[in-house]
Amino acid sequence: MNPRQTVLLNADPIELLSEITDPSRVATIIDGGANIGDTAERFADAFPAAQVHAFEPVRACFDRLAARFDSTPRVTPHRLALGERAGDAEIRVNRNLWTCSLLPASDRGRDYHGDWYETDHLERIQIVTLDEWAEANDIDRVDILKLDLQGLEAPALRGAERLLARTDIVYAEAQLIPEYEGASTFGEIDTHLKARGFELYQILDLCMKGDHGEPSCCDGIWVRAEVLDEIRRGPRPANLPCAAGGKSARMTDALALCAAEGLHRVAIYGAGAHTIDAAAALASPPIEIACVIDDDPARRGALWGLPVVSIGEALAMGVDAVVVSSDRMEQRLAVNALGAGATVVTLYRNGSPAIERAVATEGMS
Repeated sequence: MNPRQTVLLNADPIELLSEITDPSRVATIIDGGANIGDTAERFADAFPAAQVHAFEPVRACFDRLAARFDSTPRVTPHRLALGERAGDAEIRVNRNLWTCSLLPASDRGRDYHGDWYETDHLERIQIVTLDEWAEANDIDRVDILKLDLQGLEAPALRGAERLLARTDIVYAEAQLIPEYEGASTFGEIDTHLKARGFELYQILDLCMKGDHGEPSCCDGIWVRAEVLDEIRRGPRPANLPCAAGGKSARMTDALALCAAEGLHRVAIYGAGAHTIDAAAALASPPIEIACVIDDDPARRGALWGLPVVSIGEALAMGVDAVVVSSDRMEQRLAVNALGAGATVVTLYRNGSPAIERAVATEGMS
């Protein structure tokens, strides 16, 4: 795993999408590349009237996705991959399940991410086109189409020719320097969507990777032209991407705040993408980082030599505070840590890094 990454143009895409739409009128959302369902859950929370169709082909991820939404009728998991043509294929199930792809890793991808891209085994999966799936399931229009398909976004769009004509917003990952051989590029996706009546609205989470800080990938939001005209006539969203600072800057400020408040040892809550993106701030911290917390047992082990543990194990190590390393899941993680009795440092929800302390309830009625 290679922590050499900085992320620019940070914004919460779900918050932004909820600002530029009327959440009560969003009826159908497709989450292509749902993994274990983090984004699907946020879609369901942010858009209370929407049916979310979550597509995930990898068995290990799909099983967790299906279990997560077993009692949530508004999220429907589908163990399917999206493509240009229906059929079956072998997907590379990699050491890091966020990187599984039908495509082999490129030299740049292996350089950026190292053992994350090592293939553990191959798995036979089924591919559908969105057009055929939509017709079979009586889906006549889509409000938001999200695609994060590890380099296969363009084929999925080519398999959605009819459905795209009845789609308002496309939110997709796009690679600038292909991390997989033959991966869809930003230019390819942008050209395809513009030819079908969409305009680029925002670029988010521009990832600069490697020793030279090369622009490797980003997320894009494309909106149907007539819908975008309405958005532009409306108020300016509060959650537009910010070019300055970024995740590393937020983490740097949070650790500096901890030091200024006399804290000595902290735990970082989250072993996922946000912590990877903030890696530069963790290289020479002003206080000791004792461990990384993650609620997912599959992530236990070590990250950059730091033990990855449960929140209970972290508190048993005597940490002074827990720094929540997440933008999209900050609220939930902060509540969890406060509930465990930890002093919590948040990066976003107070506008800037802030220390929040659990309220003692002993003796209260």
